[in-house]
Amino acid sequence: MIENINYTRKLTIDLLRRESFKSILDKMQELDYTLIYHKEKPELIAHILDLRAKLEKETDQNEKQDIRERLKRYDPNNASKNAILADALLDAADSIGFSLGADASDHYVYNGCYWKLVHRNLIKELLLNAALKTGLKEYSVKVIGQIESLLSQFRYSSAIPVVEYEKNLIKINLKNGTFVIKENDEPRLEKFSSDDFFKYQLPFNYDTEATAPKF
Repeated sequence: MIENINYTRKLTIDLLRRESFKSILDKMQELDYTLIYHKEKPELIAHILDLRAKLEKETDQNEKQDIRERLKRYDPNNASKNAILADALLDAADSIGFSLGADASDHYVYNGCYWKLVHRNLIKELLLNAALKTGLKEYSVKVIGQIESLLSQFRYSSAIPVVEYEKNLIKINLKNGTFVIKENDEPRLEKFSSDDFFKYQLPFNYDTEATAPKF
């Protein structure tokens, strides 16, 4: 009888080869979904912790089952767990400089210079592996309906805003920084910023010593 399956999805292998995603997953930790869900109710959290302590000490199996059922009432549903997981993943990504985001149709990871397009399936694989790191059960997350629901929540939570630059301001993303042209100011090179939400990077540097002899 087969009691365990050790198959590793090819997308998982591909995901872990990528520095940004591997680093994000390394930051993910097990989550106490129940306490996070009730974080604004300290008295209820104290009650839950008390029940957990009683469960640890109880030896009578009937009493233990009764406590488990009482605790289960406080478990968040799958939709709420998806929201918690999405926030935890985005927080982990932000903390190491590999922010994640989505617009109306695509998904992106910030690579330190610009927002790089990521295939939908790779984002789903990231969500799956992040869910496992937080303690969710593998075959509860892997089912199609659940992973699609998780993706929808992630897209909502990670929505990239539409950037509206101030009037008379131009920003151009180059290899060595962001070139800024503003009316009445000297042109300057600024550090890269995820807040610019560039989805491109031109393949050349800004050089203050460069000349244009043809002009």
